[in-house]
Amino acid sequence: MRLPEILIGLMITAVLALPSASALGITVDDAAVEAAAANEVKDQRPATIIRVPLPITLAVSQQIQQALQKFQTQAPSTVDRAVAVLEFETSLQHTGAGSDFWACSSLADFLTSAEMNRIETVA
Repeated sequence: MRLPEILIGLMITAVLALPSASALGITVDDAAVEAAAANEVKDQRPATIIRVPLPITLAVSQQIQQALQKFQTQAPSTVDRAVAVLEFETSLQHTGAGSDFWACSSLADFLTSAEMNRIETVA
């Protein structure tokens, strides 16, 4: 399943969900980016993991977008497509329930935009 399909599922869930609070804990694994860039193996691409706290709010969506932009600028320009793994944080037993529809829609638009064509996203 592709990420936009997952986000659409989260958007549908958001309509039916009760709001809940979540701490923002989005991080870019800079060490993974640097290690992959330093590795001269021809078939290996730079990659990072971005943890996405649930439910997705406007602030979470904006921070994910900023983290992806930062990762894209750090990835070597000689690489066709770097890989960003979006890991939905469920350790606190939170689900997509309560996610903001417009925040998810904005994030989905960003992920499929021409601006992000150098990044392959995996959820």
